[in-house]
Amino acid sequence: ATPALAQSEFNMTPTVPGVYFCDGPGIGKNPAKFGLLEFGAFRLEDKEGDLMMYDFASGTLQLGMAGQQPMRLKRTGPEEYRYMGEGEAVSETICKLMPGKNPEAPPW
Repeated sequence: ATPALAQSEFNMTPTVPGVYFCDGPGIGKNPAKFGLLEFGAFRLEDKEGDLMMYDFASGTLQLGMAGQQPMRLKRTGPEEYRYMGEGEAVSETICKLMPGKNPEAPPW
């Protein structure tokens, strides 16, 4: 078996396209699902996102919709994110890649 990637190693790899399902107490107003597409784009089930930024150094993913504060997620595994609250606080809500779901073909 290959050893698990260290945090800095998977932060430096590109985001993995697919549909991510989120669950946990810190979800708040954040969506329970989002899709990462190829080429730095994303979508929610009902609409395409406007801005996606991924910081390879910190492992922070930002998903923005026009007129709204961007959602911030911390990459905690190669195919896993956690919503971030105020400052750098990381919530207990985990978003994991669901195999076999096409991010370009909602509903999921």
